[in-house]
Amino acid sequence: MLLSAITACSSAEFLDDGRAIHAQISSRELDHHTHLGNGLVNMYGRCKELHRARKAFEKITAKNLVSWNVIIGAYAQEGHRGHAMELFQRMDPEGVAADAVTFLHVLDACGGVEAAGDVRRIHKKLELSGLEWDVFVASSLVNAYGKCGCLAEAKRVFDAMPLKNTQPDVVLGTALLNMYGRCGVLGAAKSLFDGMADKNTITWNALMGSYAQWGYGKEALNLYHSMDAQPNSLTFLAVLTACSTVGALLQGRAAHARLAPAGFEKEVEVGVALVNMYGKCGSLEDALGTFAKLERKTVVTWTVAMLALAHHGEFRETLRLFTEMELEGVAPDSVALLAALFACSHSGKLKEGRSYFTNMIQDYGVSPTLAHYDCVVDLLCRTGLLGRAEELIDSMPFEPSAVTWTTLLAACRTHSTLYDKAKVAADKALETEPHNAGIYFALSYMYSGVRTYRQERLNVSDKLNSIQRQVGRCFIETRDQIHEIVAGETAAHPYAAAVDEELHRLNIELTIERGCKVEEKNHSAKRAVVLGLVSTLPGTTIRVVKNLKLCADCHHAIKLFSKIRGRRIIVRDYVEFHHIEKGVCSCDGRKPALGLGLDCLVAPPTHIPGTLW
Repeated sequence: MLLSAITACSSAEFLDDGRAIHAQISSRELDHHTHLGNGLVNMYGRCKELHRARKAFEKITAKNLVSWNVIIGAYAQEGHRGHAMELFQRMDPEGVAADAVTFLHVLDACGGVEAAGDVRRIHKKLELSGLEWDVFVASSLVNAYGKCGCLAEAKRVFDAMPLKNTQPDVVLGTALLNMYGRCGVLGAAKSLFDGMADKNTITWNALMGSYAQWGYGKEALNLYHSMDAQPNSLTFLAVLTACSTVGALLQGRAAHARLAPAGFEKEVEVGVALVNMYGKCGSLEDALGTFAKLERKTVVTWTVAMLALAHHGEFRETLRLFTEMELEGVAPDSVALLAALFACSHSGKLKEGRSYFTNMIQDYGVSPTLAHYDCVVDLLCRTGLLGRAEELIDSMPFEPSAVTWTTLLAACRTHSTLYDKAKVAADKALETEPHNAGIYFALSYMYSGVRTYRQERLNVSDKLNSIQRQVGRCFIETRDQIHEIVAGETAAHPYAAAVDEELHRLNIELTIERGCKVEEKNHSAKRAVVLGLVSTLPGTTIRVVKNLKLCADCHHAIKLFSKIRGRRIIVRDYVEFHHIEKGVCSCDGRKPALGLGLDCLVAPPTHIPGTLW
């Protein structure tokens, strides 16, 4: 009867009842009994009370295999690899042989490069146990090697499986897909996927999630449209992530319409992904509307809504939402505080930013990370306190990153005369990222037009010419199609001739009406916008995603296009969103972006769809 009562309390909502039953068991001195002890360990493990689970485990006099599996599984579930391995290694000396369940638990606890040694040790014990050919254990071993980045070992385990060409191929193939996906070996993942005779929803999710995870949104969406299995919530997490990557608002809305009737919208992670997708696709109204309708809001949900506001330059609204979150009783985490600091920096709120930063530990129990320090450095630079920014860099308990130094470098650039200070910041940044072309561009800009620094500018130009720069590329969604425009490869695009013709017409109109024209360079952003003009109906908002910062030439041209064609144009580059309408951009009059851009504000990760199965 007591064991049944304990089992009934194995969820957080009944934890208090479980503790009361535990107290009764202890008062009768029954907590050393194997079955009751196992029940207590299971109850506390499921309620994530691991310290109580461990105490209950150690109380058991005659621990059986179930005892060990339950406690190791509890630690594995919460990612406590060290504790799981310690208990696993205690089993042999205490005369208990591990079974398949034990190996599944302990392998599940292993993730990251630092766990590679543990996985190899587990593998050796598997070979001795004779369980390495168990299809589920083998797939878990492949997955564990993949999580540690050990591609060769994972492939050897997979190739050695005698049953990989029969029915278990789905399980093992999916495990290997996950492994390739985690390591970014997407070509091998696609070849494996194409060669699999049987595919289920989990298999499709594995490849789709890998594409989305590594930024191949177009490929992930193409895979989704060819999917011949029933999608689940993890499918839509991958789809929404893919839409966010390439700015596919129309496809994102279609996915939302499809997942809502299935009830997936009620899942917290799907809600987070929806808000994030709408924000990244340039529809702040949809992002906030979806956020308002969500029934359950965690700190991650609030944070993603704040990030959406911050990305679109609504910094005061970001801080208002932060305050509203606190009033709702939701404690901010590290990323929420990062969003608040970012908003303070970009809106010039020095006093508020200092308050958030200095009170992080005392008020919120959050220790500042390098990203938080970088935000405060950015705040001090934007408010002209470069000396204070340098003092903070010198005193912070982290090694400054390239972002730290480029923030200071960019601030020197705005002041135009701090050449020596800029050179020091640039040298420090280049120590960390010697091939970062942006650092050389910033220096070159500072030296331009200053005769005494002519030789320095020439040196910087020579260095720039020797660096292999990242190729500019843009994505634009037109109706149900996603176009990728790559700088220097525009002639290969099927709409290239139409874009050239429209650019020529625009220049004629600009010459007549405004006495100016735009250069017909092969810049990806400019051509992506013109592609939007020729392939969408008049009045349609044009949305473009660019992987680099929008250059001044494209920025000027796109403003002219919006005015002459009467279009609203939204461009997301890696620094910020540009909302352009009637020739005016949302960034006009705003202080130029320093070292920190959108990449410092990464939405808190939901589960990566390709890795859960």
